[in-house]
Amino acid sequence: MPLLTYLKNHGIFVAVINPLIMKKYSAIGLRKGKNDKLDSIKIANYGIDN
Repeated sequence: MPLLTYLKNHGIFVAVINPLIMKKYSAIGLRKGKNDKLDSIKIANYGIDN
């Protein structure tokens, strides 16, 4: 993972999320849409909640 190494070496926090956990977390919400914008919001909310 060269990108991960690069970001960590430059002091940028990186979290790797298990896709199965993210899928289960997304299923909890009321929104059922599926597109990049909604996915990014769900991932950001997961980061805030955890």
